[in-house]
Amino acid sequence: MKLFYYCYGRAHSSVIAGSIHLNRLPGDRIPSVKEILDVPEFDQSDGSDFGIPYFLGRDECDNEIFIIGFGGGVALGLQTIYFLLERLGNPIEWKFFNSLGSIGWLTKVGGFISKKLNWSGLGRYLAALGIQQSYSNLVKLVKTVKET
Repeated sequence: MKLFYYCYGRAHSSVIAGSIHLNRLPGDRIPSVKEILDVPEFDQSDGSDFGIPYFLGRDECDNEIFIIGFGGGVALGLQTIYFLLERLGNPIEWKFFNSLGSIGWLTKVGGFISKKLNWSGLGRYLAALGIQQSYSNLVKLVKTVKET
């Protein structure tokens, strides 16, 4: 099975959800800001990455874990993907999970400052603080995905 965590830009919430899923970040405690900032993919994508899946790894059940950013076109992107999968008769099951709904305003503001204003130092830090505040929501999302 292929599992996709998606958010706006594939830079923050999807990266962290995928990292929790792959046990690269803890599921039993809130990581430090440094641990979040040390995730290699954190705050690394930009608008040119919209719609392009990024492979993070395989989980303990051999599922392939991807992250993807749809920008403002989530509904259209998912509709297109599901349409193509249906038409192609793809035997592999693909599932998509919205990680953006698991975070709060601070991560979104941090992402905006980092990506749109190009102040990555401040933006990355604020995004990581926001991830800390929302971390339990991301852990719950991953738990739900793994139970699915």
